[in-house]
Amino acid sequence: MNNDNVIQVSFQQNFIKDDAKVPDLKTGGEIVQLRVPANAAGKGMRPVKSFSRFVAGRQKDAKPEMSCEEAIALYRDKNRLLMGKPSYHNGMGMLYIEYGFFESAIDCFKKSLELDPYFVDSFIGLGVAYLKLNNTDFSLKMYLTALTINPKLVSVLISVSNIYATLDKNDLAIDYLCKARAIEPKNTNILNNLGVLHAKTNNFEEAIKCWNEVTRLKPFELDAYYNLGIAYSEKGFVDAAIYMYSKVVKTGKGSAQLYNNLGVLHEKKNNLKKALECYLNSYKMDGKCTEVINNIGLVYAKLNNYNKAIDSYLKTLDIDPENRKALNNLGLIYGLTGRFYDSISTWKKLLNIDSSDYSTHFNLGIAYLNVGNKTNARYYFESALKINPKSAEALMNSGSLYVQEARYDEAINEFKKVIKIDPSFYKAYYNLGTIYYMRRQFVDCENAMKKAISYCPDFVNAYYYLGKLYFEMDDGEKGLEMFQKIVEISPENPIAITDYAIMLSLQKRHEEAVKLFKKAVKIDKNYIKAYFNLGLSYFELKDLKNSERFFRKCLEKDPHSEWAQKAKTLIKKIEASNKQ
Repeated sequence: MNNDNVIQVSFQQNFIKDDAKVPDLKTGGEIVQLRVPANAAGKGMRPVKSFSRFVAGRQKDAKPEMSCEEAIALYRDKNRLLMGKPSYHNGMGMLYIEYGFFESAIDCFKKSLELDPYFVDSFIGLGVAYLKLNNTDFSLKMYLTALTINPKLVSVLISVSNIYATLDKNDLAIDYLCKARAIEPKNTNILNNLGVLHAKTNNFEEAIKCWNEVTRLKPFELDAYYNLGIAYSEKGFVDAAIYMYSKVVKTGKGSAQLYNNLGVLHEKKNNLKKALECYLNSYKMDGKCTEVINNIGLVYAKLNNYNKAIDSYLKTLDIDPENRKALNNLGLIYGLTGRFYDSISTWKKLLNIDSSDYSTHFNLGIAYLNVGNKTNARYYFESALKINPKSAEALMNSGSLYVQEARYDEAINEFKKVIKIDPSFYKAYYNLGTIYYMRRQFVDCENAMKKAISYCPDFVNAYYYLGKLYFEMDDGEKGLEMFQKIVEISPENPIAITDYAIMLSLQKRHEEAVKLFKKAVKIDKNYIKAYFNLGLSYFELKDLKNSERFFRKCLEKDPHSEWAQKAKTLIKKIEASNKQ
C-alpha cells in the first residue's frame, strides 16, 4: 500500500498568544488592566489594578516639614480653646494619621466619641486608621456607623464601596457607589470607578455607559477612553475599541499596554502590518515585556517572516528561559519550517517545565515522525493519549503509523476509535477507505469514502479514490462523474484536469480529453504528464504530427523524466510509421 495516501494530523498549531489581559476580570485574554484616573488619589481611587482604600480628605499629600512632636506641640498651642471638645481630639487624631501613628490616632478618635457619640468625623477617622492597620472589618464598621449619622457623606460611600470591592463583594460595592452617584451625578471619579466595578462583573454595557458619561463631562479624560477601549473589545466591537484607543494615541500619551491592546485589535482585523507597528511601539516603551515580544513573534510568523519570529521568541527566552508560550511557539515555527531537530529540542525543554501538556507530547510525536523516528513518534503519541485518551488527532497519527508498518488491522482499530470519539472526523473515514481499497474490499471502501464526503463535500482525495474504485468495478460513467467532480472543485488545478482527461481517454473519448489536456498545459506550461497524455490522445486519434509535437515537448521540458523516456519510445514508432 502507498503510505503517502494515508492522511496524518500535523502539528497542533495553537500558537499561544499574549493578548493583553484584565487582571481579575474574565476577559478571554484580550485586554490589559482597567485604569482609574490618577487625579482620583485621596478620593478612594488610584491608577492601579485594584481599588485603593479611602484616606480622609484632611490629609496632606506632601511630606510633613516638621517632626510629629513639633506638629503636635504646634497643634496644641493653636487649639487651646478647643481642648476638651470632640473637634480637638478629632483633629489630633487626623494629625497622628498624617504621621503614621495609627494606634494613637484611634485613641484620639475614641476620646472624641466619648465626648460626642455622634461626632461623625471621628467615625470616619476611625475608619481610615483601622484601614491603615489592615483591620478591614473594624474600618467598615466605623464607616457604616458614620453613614447612619449622615447617609449623604460621598467620601464615606466611596470608601465603603472600595472596601467591598477589595473583598470581591462587587454587588455591594456597586450599590454604595450608586448612592454616591445619586448625590454627585457629575463626579467623574465615581463614574469611572462604577464603570470598573461593572466591568469586573462582566456588565460591560453599564461600564460603557459610565465611561461615555465621563468623556461627556470631561472630554480629555484619557483613562476613560482607555477603559472604553477595553470594554468595547470585550463586547466584540473591534472598530469602536480601536477608535477609543486611538483617541489616547493622538495625544501622544499612549502606554506600552495601550499599544499592545491596539495591536491585538488590529490583528483581529487581520491588519497584520498595523498590528506589528503597534506591538513594536509597545516594545520600544517596555523592551522587557515578554508578552509583547511574544505577540511580535506571532505576527512575524503570520507574515511568514519566520526568521524574525524566531528572533522574537529567542529574545523572550533570554529574559525568561522558562517562558512556556515562547517555547511552544518557537517549537511550532521550527517544525513548520522543517527544522524538526530544533523543534524536538525546544519541546523537550518545555516538557521539563510542564510534562502534563498534551500538545507538547503530540507535537513531539509529529516532529519525530518527520525525522523518520517512528519509535519515538509512537512513544509520544501514546504519552499524549495517556493525558487525553479521547484525542482523535493522536489516535489518527497512531493509526497512520500502523499503516506505515503494514499493521493494517491495528490501523483500522485506531481509525474506528477516532470515529467513535468524533463521528465527523472525515479524514478517519478516508484512511479507512484507503485500507479497504488496498484490500479490494470495494463496498467497504465506497461506504467509507462516501461518509468522508458527507462531512467534507469538497474533499477531492475521497472523490479520487471513488473514481478509481468505480473504474475497477467496470462502472466507467460513475468513475468519470467522480473525476469531473474533482475538476469542478478545483477548476484551475492542472493535476485534477489531467487525471479527468486520462479517464476520458480510457473511455475512448479522446476529443474531449485533448481539450482538457490543453487546458492543463495552459495553466502549467511545465506539466510534463499533461503533455505526454496530450500526445498519447493525438496518437489514438491518428494525428501523428500533433502527437509527435507534444511528445517532443516532454523532451524539451525534462529529457530525463519518465514521461520523456516513454515519449522517446512513441516518437520512434511515429518516425517508423512515417517511413512506411
